[in-house]
Amino acid sequence: MALLVALAGGLSGCSTLSHWWDGLFPLPPQPELDFTRVMLRRTGCLRSRCPRYEVVVHGDGRVWYDGWHDVAVHGRHVGRANPPAMTKLRILLARNELYWMAGRYTPMRDHCRHWAPDGSMAIIELRSTAFDKHIVHYSGCYGAPPLLAEIENAIDAAAGDGRWVRGNLGADAGVKADGNSS
Repeated sequence: MALLVALAGGLSGCSTLSHWWDGLFPLPPQPELDFTRVMLRRTGCLRSRCPRYEVVVHGDGRVWYDGWHDVAVHGRHVGRANPPAMTKLRILLARNELYWMAGRYTPMRDHCRHWAPDGSMAIIELRSTAFDKHIVHYSGCYGAPPLLAEIENAIDAAAGDGRWVRGNLGADAGVKADGNSS
């Protein structure tokens, strides 16, 4: 009984009880994010016509594109990122949500128990000063966080890949095939 009284007396002197458990179950540190490059690869669908391409957006604004199938422009091309869309991408990535996401959102996985058939895959590879992340996302997966598709679309917008995927070449007329700019 004396021990309980001593403990109660010791605890009553604390301004808050939260101090005794601080650090007991620490969360991993959330790293500061400044990306060096982010890659998005979109794969084709089984029966539908889905574009197959890869786009890499570098932190300094350089863009690399390689189109393979169901795209307006095939082959390798280089360009510059769209500045307003690049700002939005930086803001989305700075939230560090990718850091906490699972590595796979594909059928038959824990995070994707229900899915629609004939979807494409989007693969994101992020390289940053704080961490690297690789995520495979099946577009028909109902268990993927909505933010994942938003980030994929933001990468597409920053790259301005509509000029190659859909043929809106007027957006960057100074870009030529095989890495040569005019």
